[in-house]
Amino acid sequence: MRLAVSVVAGADEGMISRCLETLFAAPRATDMALDVTVVENQAGRALAAHLHERFPHLHMVENARPLGFAANHNHVLQRVTAPYALILNDDVEFRDDALSPMVAFLERPEQARVAVVSPRLLNADGTLQPSTYAFPTVLRALLDVSGLRAWIPVSPRLFGLARALGARAGRSRYWAHDRTCDVDTLRGACVLVRMAAVREVGLMDETTLVGGEETEWHRRFRERGWRVVLLADASVVHVGGRTVARNRLPRVEYFKGYLNYFRRHRSGIAYRTFAALALGARRARPAPLARLRRAFAPSNLPRAAPGVPRNHLDRTPVRRHGPILSDAYSRRQ
Repeated sequence: MRLAVSVVAGADEGMISRCLETLFAAPRATDMALDVTVVENQAGRALAAHLHERFPHLHMVENARPLGFAANHNHVLQRVTAPYALILNDDVEFRDDALSPMVAFLERPEQARVAVVSPRLLNADGTLQPSTYAFPTVLRALLDVSGLRAWIPVSPRLFGLARALGARAGRSRYWAHDRTCDVDTLRGACVLVRMAAVREVGLMDETTLVGGEETEWHRRFRERGWRVVLLADASVVHVGGRTVARNRLPRVEYFKGYLNYFRRHRSGIAYRTFAALALGARRARPAPLARLRRAFAPSNLPRAAPGVPRNHLDRTPVRRHGPILSDAYSRRQ
C-alpha cells in the first residue's frame, strides 16, 4: 500500500531533517510505501537540494512566498491518488510504529466512516500532550484569544475534577487520552485522512495563515456523517510550538479563524457576539483592529445566499462577506 505524506518545512531546517529521519527510520508494515512531499515554505534557501541529497525519493514543492497551513497542505492533497494521506507537522518525531496502527484502523470495515484518525501526542519527555477539544463556543473562543486558557493548567490531577464537572473524553483536554474514541476536533500535528472523505467534504478552508482551519474541516466531516477519531494505540512526539511561533503571528489570524468557524457553522448571534467582544479587546493593535472592524461591519456580515466553492474538491457553499476572504493571506499563488 502507498501512503501519501504531506509535510511543510518551516523556519528551522534541522527540524524538518529530524522529522524525515524518524519518519523513514520508524518501523512500519513491510508492504507500506511512503510517497512523501515536502513543501518548502521559505523562499531563497538551499533546503530543497539538501533534503534531496539525504532523501532522494522526496517530492519537493518550493513556494515563491510563504503560504498558510491549509494552502500548503491543500496543494499536496489535491494531487494525492493514494487512499490515505498523512498531514504532518515538521516538529513531529516518530519513535515507534504509529503509521501501521492508524492505517489498519481505517482499513477495518466497521470504521469505514472514519475520515480522520490521529495518534496520541507526547511531549519530548514522554508525558501526555493533550490534543482533543470540543467545538468552539463564544466563551471558549474568548478564553483562547484573550490568553486566559493558557493559564489553566492541564494536569492529570484535574482530570477527575473535569470528569465530575461533565467533561467527556474526546470533547475536552482534561482526560488521559488512554482509549480510542470519537472526538469533536483535535490538534492536526499528525493526522491520517481518508481521501474518499476529503473528496466528498472538500479541502481545508484557506481563510487564515494558521488557526482554526482544522477545527472547521473536522466540523464539516462531522456534518456529513464522517467521524474524527483519536487512536490511543499509536503515539508520536510533538515538540509543539516550534513549527509556528504563535506570538509572532498577527492577532488578526486567530480572530479570523474563529470568525470563519462561527460564520460557517454557528448562528449569526454567536458570530456577532464574538466579533463584538473580541474586536473590543484593548490589547489588540490599532491597525489590525481597524481592518477587522471594517471587514465585519454589519453590511459585510454573511447572507443566506451561497457563494462559490473554494476549490474543485470543496462542494460546500461558502458565504462571502467582505475582504477577509479575499485578502493577501487567503489568496494562493
